Amino acid sequence: MNLYKLLCRPLLFLLSPESSHHLAITALKFAGLPLISTFVSSAYRRKSDALQVKTMGLNFSNPVGLAAGFDKNAVAAAGAESIGFGYVEIGTVTPLPQPGNSGKRLFRLKPSMALQNRLGFPNVGMKAVKQNIRRFRRNGYLIGISIGKGVSTPLDKSTDDYIACLDELYVDADYFAVNVSSPNTSGLRDLQHKAYLLSLCKTLIARSQELAQSHSIAARPLLIKISPDLSNSEMDDVLEVAISTGIAGIIATNTTTSNVETFGAVPGMGGVSGRPLSKRSTDLVRYISQKMSKRLTIIAAGGIFTPDDALEKLEAGADLLQIYTGLVYEGPSLASKINRELLKSGRFATSSKLAAKSG
Repeated sequence: MNLYKLLCRPLLFLLSPESSHHLAITALKFAGLPLISTFVSSAYRRKSDALQVKTMGLNFSNPVGLAAGFDKNAVAAAGAESIGFGYVEIGTVTPLPQPGNSGKRLFRLKPSMALQNRLGFPNVGMKAVKQNIRRFRRNGYLIGISIGKGVSTPLDKSTDDYIACLDELYVDADYFAVNVSSPNTSGLRDLQHKAYLLSLCKTLIARSQELAQSHSIAARPLLIKISPDLSNSEMDDVLEVAISTGIAGIIATNTTTSNVETFGAVPGMGGVSGRPLSKRSTDLVRYISQKMSKRLTIIAAGGIFTPDDALEKLEAGADLLQIYTGLVYEGPSLASKINRELLKSGRFATSSKLAAKSG
């Protein structure tokens, strides 16, 4: 019996989506407190060497990550670890604090098991995020940082924002996700076009190498987070840019704005995540895997609600997984359930060969 679905979710769904989210973040912060986390971890965490994934020069304790957008300001990473996540991607972070879009901006699409959001990167800014990471970070627990451009930054100045975030947060991240695919910041998806993306990635990779040298640390891997609405030819352009510039991997995918009315969403009110993304995300993971022959790390995000969903993504070629909307609908035990079933199934040993890249 899933007590979350029976008792907690109905109560949470009486609140507005954003109020529920704030409550969930508060609960995660509580779960990350030193004494509380010991108890929570004993119930949720699945520790096994068999679940480890080595990729991009990093060692993930398990393949299930908390997707960017959930812990925007890096205040709940310790709690995410306690309930079984192998890593967390915080953000999206911008150079300056910004409130995001005004008005109602997060919607539940319950019949479709989906969310629609038009948040627009609300966050406390890179300097405050840096302090939060340093306050809550635990040794050995991996933290990725999703970075993006500020809402008031002109498109032709976007690179300056990504560089600023890289400069400020470089030492505190284990990897960076370059978010060029959110539909909720005007013009951002234009950065996925080949010319824009090539220029941006060249600049970021060069800056990353400079920062690694100046801090005497290993270069932080950079990944591109893509839209699910790209055509195959557009996807090929992204992959060409990634390989030619030294990008480490692809996160597939962000939210969709394609045919959202079929999921009960309102066109023009933001991107849709959750169940409606499941097939498209898997198809893109498989497409990238077949094209790249393990030359890029692939993180699958979109429609992961069950252990079978997770296995499907791994078998399509994903190295790592990320969850957001599934956590809203399935509850805090989801990462633990996935990891338990990965171990029990015996198929993870095969699937993990896809994730055995160490470069």
